[in-house]
Amino acid sequence: MVRPFDIRDMSAVQRLSVHGCALAHEIAAIDGVNPMLNAIRAAVQTSVPFPSISDRHVILTHRDDGQHADSFGIMEIGSVSGNSQVAPAVMTYLAPLPETEKLKDAWIDLLDAFAGMAAAVEARFMVAEVPETGRVADAFLTSGFVPILHQDILKLPVVSSRGTRKRPAEQDLGHSQVPGLRLQTDKDDLYLKLLAARVIPKLATLHMANMDPTRLMHQTRVGFMLMHAQEACGHVSVNKGRKGSALRMLIRHDVPEIQPHLAEMLETILVEAGIPTSQPIYCMLPSYLSWMLPILDGLGFVHHAATTVMLKHITASVRVPVWQTQRNPLGVRLANYDASIRLT
Repeated sequence: MVRPFDIRDMSAVQRLSVHGCALAHEIAAIDGVNPMLNAIRAAVQTSVPFPSISDRHVILTHRDDGQHADSFGIMEIGSVSGNSQVAPAVMTYLAPLPETEKLKDAWIDLLDAFAGMAAAVEARFMVAEVPETGRVADAFLTSGFVPILHQDILKLPVVSSRGTRKRPAEQDLGHSQVPGLRLQTDKDDLYLKLLAARVIPKLATLHMANMDPTRLMHQTRVGFMLMHAQEACGHVSVNKGRKGSALRMLIRHDVPEIQPHLAEMLETILVEAGIPTSQPIYCMLPSYLSWMLPILDGLGFVHHAATTVMLKHITASVRVPVWQTQRNPLGVRLANYDASIRLT
């Protein structure tokens, strides 16, 4: 039986979270996943079943036949950065690991319940970064999730105990040796859409309006555009957290003129973003950018983890005219329609 979190489940959440699985690796790496804090937040929000759709955590618990909590999960619902009309539901944590068939069935029940709650707030899809080994992927596949792409997670270790990366006195972004590199502005939305359409495989953006599924768990704190011949050839987004920073990239492989400058571009961005050297940097590299691995290796990045991005479509709101027969004041029957009815 699946039910919303209750304050009486606090001890069970504390006990089970030790053996859990993070399903949003960027969030876990740069900010950390705190099940106890999310549980308290969920308990406070129980009086408001469907609050504002920004920055909300939902936590559900699964109870066994003895009515004891044997597993729980956390889901975050919010709008995609730059697209307020698309609301993803991001699975962030499930515990404990499904090492038995009983726990695997509990995970499936939890995922089905989360899908129902996501549909209630008109979230169109659920996304999770699932480990490629063990029973975790089997539980998601059984629940209706579809693997979209493979993703490598690279880590640049801590350089020193304090300070920020030093920039040469004569170097700033305006005088960078990388031609076409500049800060991202609000007017670059069209450039980003065209760049995503050229870089991201069509199967990965199916029914998602050319949106990168790996960026649903990413917020751009500072962005950089790489332009060539008045076209966007690259974009690097930096997300900063309490424990580290994360990079997401879109780079065109079919422009040979920018290839010699990519390593220097990333070095400049790490400086300009003001990332402290006391924090690690993570780079989420999807399979269609695997050709960037030698460049990142040369910068000191090491392999940290590998995941499969999995997606589950929930519902799509469609407005259709529903024809109704009405009478006008003269008694003549008229056909009219009410377009406000929404079918899901």
